Amino acid sequence: MAPVEIEGASIALAPLDPAAPVVPTAENGWPQFRGPNRNGVALGTNPPTEWRADKNVMWATDVPGRGNSSPVVDDGRIFLTTADEAANTQSLLAYDLATGDPLWQKQTAAGRLPKGGMHRESSHAATTPAVGGGAVFVTNLHDDAVWASAWSVEGEKLWGEVKLGAFRPQFGYAASPVLYGSVVIVSADNVGPGFLVALDRESGDVRWRTPRDAQISFNTPLLATLNGRDTLIVAGNDKLDAYDPTDGSLMWSVPGLTATVSGSAVAGVVDVGGESRSIVIASGGYPGSETLAVFPPAAGETEPTVAWRDEGKAYVPSPLLVDGLAFVTHDDGRTWCFDAATGEIAWRTRLSKPQFRPSAVAVGTGDDLRVLQPSTPGITTVYRVTSRGFEKLAENQLGDECYASPAVIGDTLLIRSASGYGANRQDRLYRIAAD
Repeated sequence: MAPVEIEGASIALAPLDPAAPVVPTAENGWPQFRGPNRNGVALGTNPPTEWRADKNVMWATDVPGRGNSSPVVDDGRIFLTTADEAANTQSLLAYDLATGDPLWQKQTAAGRLPKGGMHRESSHAATTPAVGGGAVFVTNLHDDAVWASAWSVEGEKLWGEVKLGAFRPQFGYAASPVLYGSVVIVSADNVGPGFLVALDRESGDVRWRTPRDAQISFNTPLLATLNGRDTLIVAGNDKLDAYDPTDGSLMWSVPGLTATVSGSAVAGVVDVGGESRSIVIASGGYPGSETLAVFPPAAGETEPTVAWRDEGKAYVPSPLLVDGLAFVTHDDGRTWCFDAATGEIAWRTRLSKPQFRPSAVAVGTGDDLRVLQPSTPGITTVYRVTSRGFEKLAENQLGDECYASPAVIGDTLLIRSASGYGANRQDRLYRIAAD
C-alpha cells in the first residue's frame, strides 16, 4: 500500500485507514503513541539507518525528572511527560522541534504517587500525551485514581484535572489517551475494576463510560476504520474486544490472547485469495502466550473470523504490520516474521542486546523498508522488511536505557533515552538526522 499525504489537524482526530497510511511529515506530525497511523507505520520517510552520540545527531537536550513516555509532535513542537517522585509531581514538557530548545514546562498534577504496585522499571510518567486541534491531552495516575487534563500547545491550561475513576495499580499505569473526533478516549484496565471513558475534548465532560473486567492490562487502544466502521480495539482480559468509539458499546469480541496484554494491537489490509481484507493482530502477554489475527466483520457479516493464532508472543513491545508482514518481538529478543494473512512463519531469529520494552516503527520507501526496534539497554536494531529472511542492517547505541518508542518526522527520528543510573541518571531527547 502506498502512503498518502494529508494536511490539517484532522489527522490526529481520525481513525487509522489501513488502506491509506499517512506520511508523518513535519506538517502531519506524530500526534500520539505510535504516530498518525496509530500503529508505528511511517512509510514514505527515510531517516538514517545508523546513528550514535557522535553520528547523525541533529541535536540533544536534557529532560528533567524521569519518564517512559514517548515523544509526540505537532506544529513544530515536541511534547513529553515527566515526573519528580521526590516532589510528588507530574509535568508536561514542550520543546522546539527544529532546535531542541525547551519551550515550557507545566505541572499537570501534584498528588500522592503510588509507592506500592509499581514495577521497578515503570515510571510515574509512562503514558504518552496526545495532541490535536491545538490541545495536548495528558493522563496521570495518583491518589489511587486516573486523572486527565488538557493544555493548549502554548502551555495554557484548558481543563482538568478530571478524575476518571479509581485505579489499583499492579506495576503502574501505561495506557495512553487516543483522540477521536470531538472526544479523547482513555483506557484503564485494573483490578479496581477497569473502564473505558470518553471525554469531551473542549470541556473534559464525560461523554460515555464503559466498564471493563477487573484485570490488569497496559495497552493503548487502537482506533481504526475496519470495513467501513470506526472501531476501537482493546486487548486483554483473555480476549480481543472491539468497541464503537461513538458510544462505547461492544461491537464484537474474540476469546484469546491472555489475561494481561501490554502491547497495542495493529491493523492493516491483506490479500486473501485476491480479495483485500482488513485484519487486526494483537500479541500477549501474561500468564499465557498467543499472537492472534482476526478478520473484522465485513459487509453483511455480524461476527469476526479468526484468521490465525500462534503460540509466540510479544509481551511489552507492540507488534508491527507492514507490507503484508507482521513482526513480533518478545521481551527476550525472540522475533518472528509472519505472513500477516495466513500466520505462516516466514522467518524467526533472536535479536541481540535484550531486553525489549519499546515498540518498533517501520520506515522507508519502495524496496527500502526497514524496522527499527529499540531495546531497553538503548540499542536500536534496524532490519529489512522482507520475507526472505532476517537481514540486520545496523545496531545503534544511544544512552544506557530506553523505554520510550521512537517518533518519526520526515527523514528524522526522535528518541528518548537515559544515560547513567541511580542518582546519576539523566533523561535525554535526541533528534536523529543525516549529517
